[in-house]
Amino acid sequence: MAAFAYWIGTQIDCYVAPTEKIRTLLEGYGVKCPVSVIPTGLNLSALSAPVAPEKRAELRKSLGIPDGHLVLAAIGRLAEEKNTEELITYMAGLREQPVTMLLVGDGPNRAALEAIVKRLNLQETVLFTGMVPHEDVGLYYHLGDIFVNASTSEAQGLTYIEALAAGLPALCHADEALDGVVEDGVNGWQYHDEAEFRAKLAEFASAAALQKRMAEAASRSAAAWSDDAFGQRAEALYSERLRLADNVRRRNALAS
Repeated sequence: MAAFAYWIGTQIDCYVAPTEKIRTLLEGYGVKCPVSVIPTGLNLSALSAPVAPEKRAELRKSLGIPDGHLVLAAIGRLAEEKNTEELITYMAGLREQPVTMLLVGDGPNRAALEAIVKRLNLQETVLFTGMVPHEDVGLYYHLGDIFVNASTSEAQGLTYIEALAAGLPALCHADEALDGVVEDGVNGWQYHDEAEFRAKLAEFASAAALQKRMAEAASRSAAAWSDDAFGQRAEALYSERLRLADNVRRRNALAS
């Protein structure tokens, strides 16, 4: 991979990386061409659209989420590298608290995760929805009170941005891919261990004003990853590279 990335870098004028994490990785490969960071743009309008309270309440009831429970929404592929086992293990320490974790999605690690839930006797507080229709994903984000994720393998982590667009603050395992995305105490937190996870969750659960403020901040912060923002950044980069190439052509013409 490193050799291929280096070779590609000798054939192009510029790399475009979705995060600083990937730029650092490419530069670590010895890539010499410039690397510009432009996050992938998303159509966030469907996610930011409000959901009728009665529709949200109906779905919560159909899934067996008790009234008054804080809902931790984990949305994405259930694969080993996503480290969802960590979140389930943390739930074992919260079994006496009014908290439900909703795992939305499917994947090759689902059976193993279901076995862990059964072994820890968490069947009533860790719920699996399986795959949901694409057009309904926004509704499931809105079911949550806070988005949780324990992955440290993301290149960018689009589900984090989708969650923020839905007004869902994030409580996620600290990772370079989240730098500039999840801002501690603003639109969520990046935790480093179980003690920090539980402390931040308790802080969030205990203050309705904090929940409201962070939800509003989450919605605002997501705008930086809209498809419009991506288009503007990409256009500016192409314009700059074309200007530089034109300057080189002019210098070469004068030299000849």
